[in-house]
Amino acid sequence: MKNVKLSFSGLAAPDLDGRSRTEVFVNVEADLTVLDGGREVLRAGAFPVVELASALCAWKARPSDDRGDFTLTSLSLEGHWRLRLLRSTDGWQVVDDGHPDAFTGAPHSAVFTGAARSAAEVDAAIDEFTTRLRDDCLQLLGPWIEQYFD
Repeated sequence: MKNVKLSFSGLAAPDLDGRSRTEVFVNVEADLTVLDGGREVLRAGAFPVVELASALCAWKARPSDDRGDFTLTSLSLEGHWRLRLLRSTDGWQVVDDGHPDAFTGAPHSAVFTGAARSAAEVDAAIDEFTTRLRDDCLQLLGPWIEQYFD
């Protein structure tokens, strides 16, 4: 079992009206699951997975010792994605900040900090996620979608 895993299911684009970056990032969605050490850290429905993949690939393209922390600033999610990749003294950690209740502001879940993972391990999880997503997007939408995975 991999220590960090990003997976998706139910890839769809029911509201996709065009091929612009904004249209694709907002309207190509899937149910997303993030695991760390076999523990479910995040499950989110109708998540903008192409936008996430693009941001993760851009972050991963930087040398690991030059990377800052990863937080997704999304076109369609309010605020920021609550799950982050943070540098620690021993590598990278998946951190879930929890999410506040819309009415009370109290967190629904406790903050989760995963084990320290090497850059190679985190990069492999990103590669596995984006490769599968690209393949499924090509089947669903056609070859034009590949430009968002470069």
